[in-house]
Amino acid sequence: MKSFIVTFIFSIAVGTIYRWISDPPLTWAKIPPIITVALVLSLVFTLALRPRKK
Repeated sequence: MKSFIVTFIFSIAVGTIYRWISDPPLTWAKIPPIITVALVLSLVFTLALRPRKK
């Protein structure tokens, strides 16, 4: 769960910086898609990179 939260926060930060650089006036309307993509990406990364049980 901790890795999911860390990945989620990191994805939001990277998405916000990317949007800010690619489309300079960063408005509140551009934040929900960033959060949605960050949620999906962090879920995928957490499931893909979790330690395997032997």
